[in-house]
Amino acid sequence: MPRTTRFSAIALTALNEEAQAVRDEVRADGGEVNPWKGIPGMENVRELRLEAPRCRALLATAPRMGNVYAAVTTTRIAESIRRKEIYAHSFVLLGISGANPTHSTAPRLGDVILGDQVFEHDYGQKLDPSIGGSDGTKRQGYSLPIHAASEVHAYIVEEDMKTWLKRSVPRATGERGRSRQHIGRVVVGAVASGDYVIKSAAKREELVKAYPQTVAIEMEAVGVAHALSQIPGIRFVFIKGVVDFCDGKKTDVWHAAAARNAAALFVYLLRAGAL
Repeated sequence: MPRTTRFSAIALTALNEEAQAVRDEVRADGGEVNPWKGIPGMENVRELRLEAPRCRALLATAPRMGNVYAAVTTTRIAESIRRKEIYAHSFVLLGISGANPTHSTAPRLGDVILGDQVFEHDYGQKLDPSIGGSDGTKRQGYSLPIHAASEVHAYIVEEDMKTWLKRSVPRATGERGRSRQHIGRVVVGAVASGDYVIKSAAKREELVKAYPQTVAIEMEAVGVAHALSQIPGIRFVFIKGVVDFCDGKKTDVWHAAAARNAAALFVYLLRAGAL
């Protein structure tokens, strides 16, 4: 019988810059990042090691953005868990996200969203044949509460978190060369997930009208949640930094800062024993 390698958490990112932010944050905290070959068929996996308190986590990156790729990658990890090769109490979707600026929580650029519900906002649309669907195939709407949000949020000490994020946030340079620095907040709310990028305020408002609880708008959470629903005992945790408001003003200005903020919260929660 194979020996099970246990981790505090397994984290998944969809972009290399998101994964790099996690690696940078772990190293800035005095930790180690090493290649890990323990999941068959997966090359882009790193082992994260932190000291004081000592803990280990895995970091994997999906080959591309989108719910299909997130689901496939999560399923491969899940198969390794089923074979008892690895185990973790928490599975964390980590990275960057758009946000709904009209929500009562008033998310700002650089804030970190801790998801408490995920739902598929583009069900009923045709699947793209290039990612495995066939023309005319219709989605079924998917919705799931993320119960771990309240458990994880209880570990966050606001003053400690401000210090942690202030230490970690790089400066984001605006289009006119002016540097900005925003110490992000942690915002709890619902995640709208779909397979296309929303970059129109009108489209965003159409989504928000249908789902007024929306705080985060992104492209991987439904795929991860659906894949994890097949594995009992694994908590799903959503942590993403806000980079834009899904409108015509989308730029890459806040990518690095938001990704590093999300990574900082992830490392903070690892240290606190929340994951």
